[in-house]
Amino acid sequence: MTKIIENPTGFDPSLPVMTRDGRKAIVLERRSEQYDDGLHTSIIAFIKDEHNPDKWVLRTFYYDGRFYCPTSNMHISMCGDDLVNVPIKVKKDGWINIYTTNSVGMKYLFKIAHQSGVYKTRAEAGQKACDLINRNGPAPNATIRIEWEEEQ
Repeated sequence: MTKIIENPTGFDPSLPVMTRDGRKAIVLERRSEQYDDGLHTSIIAFIKDEHNPDKWVLRTFYYDGRFYCPTSNMHISMCGDDLVNVPIKVKKDGWINIYTTNSVGMKYLFKIAHQSGVYKTRAEAGQKACDLINRNGPAPNATIRIEWEEEQ
């Protein structure tokens, strides 16, 4: 099953690109040409062939990354050959409080209390735990640092 990425917003050919369905792509040139109806910018790029991953094919695209096919109306709709920017992954981190559960039949010894949330600092997580204890809530068994990645 091919992964399809939705229509790009703010496409930038100067940043790393790939095809909409996830194949590698290399932008070779951005070209602007003057026509009667105004200035047209196109992109020339190599993309990995859809049927032979060892082969690269040369394609022309509109300025916004849409694949240009002069013999059909393919350029009007989304196509797997369209260029999109490679999603940038950003590393994030935070602190969470871990609470013991004493419920009968619980599957896990520890759980993350939904009241806890993820905090920017250990001190902030500790303060939230103190607030919970002051409201007769349970004390955390541990406060730990976690890391994850998000696409930007």
